[in-house]
Amino acid sequence: MLPDGVAATDARPIGSIVKLYVLGALVQAVEEGRIGWDDPLTVTDDVRSLPSGELQDAPTGTVVSVRDTAEKMIAISDNTATDMLIQAVGREAVEAALVDLGHSDPPRNVPLMTTRDLFRIGWQDDGALRARWADGDAAERRALLEALPGGVVDVPVTAVTDVVWTEGADWFATQDDIARAHLRLAELAATPAGEPVRGILGANPGLPEPARFDHVAFKGGSSVGTLALSYLVDRGDDTWTVVVQAAAREASGLERQSAYAGLAADAAALLAAGSRG
Repeated sequence: MLPDGVAATDARPIGSIVKLYVLGALVQAVEEGRIGWDDPLTVTDDVRSLPSGELQDAPTGTVVSVRDTAEKMIAISDNTATDMLIQAVGREAVEAALVDLGHSDPPRNVPLMTTRDLFRIGWQDDGALRARWADGDAAERRALLEALPGGVVDVPVTAVTDVVWTEGADWFATQDDIARAHLRLAELAATPAGEPVRGILGANPGLPEPARFDHVAFKGGSSVGTLALSYLVDRGDDTWTVVVQAAAREASGLERQSAYAGLAADAAALLAAGSRG
């Protein structure tokens, strides 16, 4: 990890980067024998979320292996896949993974929302649930999550326009937290239980010309007013470099997203040239 990051210890909304912690919880569940990579998971209306992804459109009863579900969660940031895995390993297991992967303030994300929870709390009922979430302590928030109904999420994608992270409706981490999560997952990938992790995190490298490197692990996240990108780059010289970018605005829209992502591409070019700049 580059030591001179800007605001590396400031917690920011991270969106789908939270899925790194779901992956960590999954590896722990495999290690404990509670689940296997080839076990089947089933799409139901109680885990069906909203895009991004593909599984939200899968017919009820569709069966997907744990491995394929994890690949979709990371490579295409499939929200339904994420919630299927959270249901399979347990919400509390993902909360525990915050600790295992080195998060500096796990209670900030406890109770942990599923993606379905975020859509409902953030954009359902004209913000009424969002206000309760913002004002609630951990026990009140957990009660709110437990009271949410099952079945199809009745939030049109067109309604997802308000900035909600300012009221605590997102997942939060510092850039250092995210770097530690990537490094811990790289360690877990070298264990028998975590053997698929390297391929899962490298399926969508998020950088141009990834073949310049031995391996690139990538996970991004975005919501209204937020954008976060994270990469672990392995040059094959026993050195891992982690690049994390996170931006948040209190109004919708982040201009020049391509230029923002281009900063990571520029950093990768320097690494490929053998320079830390």
